[in-house]
Amino acid sequence: MEEESDIINKSEVLVSLIYKICRGLPRGDDFMFKSHLSRTAIFISSNLAEGQKKGKEEFREYINTSIESLKELKAQLNMVKEKNYVQISAFDINKALDLCGELDKMIHELLLKLNA
Repeated sequence: MEEESDIINKSEVLVSLIYKICRGLPRGDDFMFKSHLSRTAIFISSNLAEGQKKGKEEFREYINTSIESLKELKAQLNMVKEKNYVQISAFDINKALDLCGELDKMIHELLLKLNA
């Protein structure tokens, strides 16, 4: 349970950083992008929190959904990075990508433990 809590806490830090990044995105056409970016980040911790209340088999499914959301978030962050928005700090984007990498490793380790 402690490992799941650590992952959820780290993913909540990521969500806060994603909201900060979204505030730097321009208004207008990118509204859907902002919405999708923030929802994807939220899905990571939400799925883990909900899944840990389920049985082992179901928890695996929730973990896999979190992994897919994490992959999606990384792709979206790379798109933001490529657009090179002046209002968004490259440091924040790189920090978010680093957090995604850390979470990816932690979540995969959790999945391996469940499969053992």
